[in-house]
Amino acid sequence: MTWLIVALNLIVFILIISIGQRSQFDLEELMRNEYFVQTQGRVYAQYILQKSSAHYPTFLRKLAGQIESGENERVELLGQLAFRDAEFLTTAKSISFDGDQVAFKLWKKNVENVQSLQQIHPSFTLGLSVDDSGIERWVTYIFVHSGFTHLAFNMLFFLIFGAALEAMIGGLGLLVVFLSSGIFAAGVFALMTGVTTSPLVGASGSVSGIMALYC
Repeated sequence: MTWLIVALNLIVFILIISIGQRSQFDLEELMRNEYFVQTQGRVYAQYILQKSSAHYPTFLRKLAGQIESGENERVELLGQLAFRDAEFLTTAKSISFDGDQVAFKLWKKNVENVQSLQQIHPSFTLGLSVDDSGIERWVTYIFVHSGFTHLAFNMLFFLIFGAALEAMIGGLGLLVVFLSSGIFAAGVFALMTGVTTSPLVGASGSVSGIMALYC
């Protein structure tokens, strides 16, 4: 069972790597575009201040207020934080902006490009996020990894502790622990940080459960 789970993770990684690499590269290019991110920071600042004081934490409202008053040192930081706000991004088309309308129009187009790329990116189509937190995602996210290093370290520790635990509780027991640990880890993560637009992927939670039970 240990080897079957490792093989399944490898097969999924091989099947999605080409799609994932292409869409990941394009996403990173957009998110490194300073003009796009800075415009997003200014749009997000106005958006935050238009909401009620209970809608966003104090530090975000303070940061938005600083940017609105002309302090641009942290505008890019706020622009990056905006990528985690699902409500903001999904309502991008209907948002109004009191500022550079040429930059605003280009920003809307880039947001549409980001959303299109996310629709084909394996981490978003199989990972657990606010856009799709269906029950099947609580399992599929376990078998998706963000890169080879992520996969290699998870599978290395799983091979060591999974093989040892399988000798104690059998293959079926190992499978149950692997899946239930992954589901439990996702639940804890969602409670502690909240499910966001950034998808949760990887077998780290499952491997941690295997290690904990072995110990």
